[in-house]
Amino acid sequence: MRVLGSLLTALLVLLTLWSPALAASWASGPELPTPRSEIGAAESGGQVYVLGGGIGATQQLNEVLDVTSSTWRRGASMPRGLNHLGVASLNGLIYVFGGADESGRPTNAALVYDPSADSWQALPDLPTPRQSPGVAVLGGHIYVVGGIGVRNTPVVEIFDPATSTWTQGPPIAVARDHFVLASDGSRLYAIGGRIGNFSRNVDTLEILDPAVGAWTFGAPMPQARSGIAGAWMDGRVYVFGGEDPGQTHDDAFVYDTASDSWASEPPMPTPRHGLGVVAYGGQLHVIGGGTSPGGGSDSSLHDILTP
Repeated sequence: MRVLGSLLTALLVLLTLWSPALAASWASGPELPTPRSEIGAAESGGQVYVLGGGIGATQQLNEVLDVTSSTWRRGASMPRGLNHLGVASLNGLIYVFGGADESGRPTNAALVYDPSADSWQALPDLPTPRQSPGVAVLGGHIYVVGGIGVRNTPVVEIFDPATSTWTQGPPIAVARDHFVLASDGSRLYAIGGRIGNFSRNVDTLEILDPAVGAWTFGAPMPQARSGIAGAWMDGRVYVFGGEDPGQTHDDAFVYDTASDSWASEPPMPTPRHGLGVVAYGGQLHVIGGGTSPGGGSDSSLHDILTP
């Protein structure tokens, strides 16, 4: 019996070692209270902030999800209405840069929200007005990359919160908008986007190493996409959705920063563009977005991917 028990134990160990990892899966989260697309989203302290987007008064909205309790509340509205805005969190504060105003004109908006005081303050203007830029944090600074004003711009402008000043960074090689900008804490990844409109989507990946001071090209996306959103988590950049003239997309592409290679996760339950994505607690919250190409199809969708 003792021998049989030892054999059973060994078999269980082998089965555990040989069993495949649990497959990635999607679940539904609490719906965004106000349907919106072309939003900005960021996480701080277990709270997910979904800002702007949509039409009319919704473009000033600040709706906040407490991830632990799965409940939404409303924070202080932004001082101005914005869509296609760039958002990032740093040191407990939420920063907003660029975006379009309610008439669709690119802006030089620069705002900061303090959740503890539930209040907004204006910052020195973004030097180059633009909408749909990439915004991410690297080395205690906030990088505002690309976007579109009168035309696409390759400009990179860097905000230092300690001094409230702007400096110039190395421009990206492919000027574009509606792309993903993600940070792993040491490098930036500018992924996909479009040149002018969604009939000219690109699959470009550029990587900025501040130690080198220049952008280099990485492995291109599996498909050209714009209107996408994404986030870095556990050594990978996750990229969701997108649009072209014929459809919205449900793809979930994953870039491995160590191997410079792409893979896929299970597709989103509902295809969409202009969405918001945040990573928290080993999960990715994919929120809002438009279900049809272009405007006019705002959603309250909230899907959660556990890779």
